[in-house]
Amino acid sequence: MNCRLMLLSTVAFLAAVSLSPSHAQSTKSVTAASIQTKINAIFPFKGELLGLFHTMPVDNGFDVVFDTPRLLELLRGIGLRAEGATPLTSRLEPLPDGSFKIEQEETLSIKGNIAKPQGPLSFYARIDSLKSSAIAEPELRYLKTAESEMTNLVVDLQTPTKSSHRTADKWTITQSTSNVENGRLDLVSTSVELGRRDKENLESMDVDRIESTTTIKSLPYRAIQDLFAAWLKQAQDGKPPAAIAGSLREEIRMLMPVATQIDMQGRAENTRLGQPEFNFGIGSIDYDVVWKDLTRLSNLDIKLKLEDTDTAGQLQPSYAALIPDTITVDMSVGGINVQNAWRYYFSTVDFATPFLLNTYQRNRATSYLVPNDVIPVKVEELKFNSELYSVRMFGNATYRIGDSLPKLELRVITPSLDPLITHFQKHAKVNPQLGEAAFFALMAKGFAGKAGNGWIYWDLAIAEDGRLTVNGHDFTPPRTRP
Repeated sequence: MNCRLMLLSTVAFLAAVSLSPSHAQSTKSVTAASIQTKINAIFPFKGELLGLFHTMPVDNGFDVVFDTPRLLELLRGIGLRAEGATPLTSRLEPLPDGSFKIEQEETLSIKGNIAKPQGPLSFYARIDSLKSSAIAEPELRYLKTAESEMTNLVVDLQTPTKSSHRTADKWTITQSTSNVENGRLDLVSTSVELGRRDKENLESMDVDRIESTTTIKSLPYRAIQDLFAAWLKQAQDGKPPAAIAGSLREEIRMLMPVATQIDMQGRAENTRLGQPEFNFGIGSIDYDVVWKDLTRLSNLDIKLKLEDTDTAGQLQPSYAALIPDTITVDMSVGGINVQNAWRYYFSTVDFATPFLLNTYQRNRATSYLVPNDVIPVKVEELKFNSELYSVRMFGNATYRIGDSLPKLELRVITPSLDPLITHFQKHAKVNPQLGEAAFFALMAKGFAGKAGNGWIYWDLAIAEDGRLTVNGHDFTPPRTRP
């Protein structure tokens, strides 16, 4: 047999072995075991919880099954009773780069109750359709990308004194991760909810559409997972929570910073709020919150805009016209060090009574949280618009720890009070209270300052001693004068 024939024969033999059913099955079993090992590292179940996750080969990948009915049966020991749960299955498909494609399609319908000293909590949850798709990194520690869609959600909660009912027509969530390094990552998550309806006792809230995006920079995902695994191991050994927390004090303490920056933006469309005495509508609500520098003195920037308010015809026209159509808020709060306060708190707290600090501990925690004893607030803009007025405010406030009042410097400016005064006077005969409002509006106009553009303004100031001045005139109430 020449060399060429020997080579061809060897290749053919290896190909036959690698493609044989027994070899393929053996390879898939090894991969399934590897997946199970990775899951066990994240969820180190043992004893009765061992096997809640199990992995098995299927034709086009691997099924990871979470045994929900078994978990609920184990929870009967702490007073939970539930029925209707089915195992949850995720299909994993290995990708050439070692990542895994994960697909899931489920329905959910579960009801039950939890025994409580003040009376049972009954619950019912249903999702008619849940579909999700994700790409997980090779060790299954985080998802590179993910998207899920839920339709026809229902959640009911009932206690002897309270009931709540929440539904949504559709809810989609997408997320992506980046900048993964040294156990940290950046996370972006976007949620869109359609047809949201909440009712709690006699109060209700309906929203046609809610969209929100949250960006977390430098999330310590691995430290969180390791802390969870360490806690779970001790909990399964029967160790009480306070003892577990004490043994993991340093790990909890060093979780902060949970991020270097957190951004939250969102919009709610056509919100309707129902109260027993009054209903109220808002056409749109937009917000943009940025929490910067969580590793040092941090700043919280807040922007909020409410448009198209609607009193649903429940107010007299003379009063309804006074409700602002648009409210705009743009402000920032600084001087807070959450990281140092967190680390001090968890270095000194007694976990048996975690919310009880002595006077010394409270003062120390406050000094770490507000190291300069001052919380500065900058109001870039606070604006109220209606058909009768347009009022803008801007300035600064300083909250000093221990003082009863903030130090305030605020300018209030408007193009004119005349439309508002005319409205008050027009309706004063029917509504005497509006006549009083007209008097005070005329008085305010009388001592207003005049800006270069013809607008009028009032400079409000509250000094550290509590004295109130308006355009330099003392308006301090007699009983609060220093």
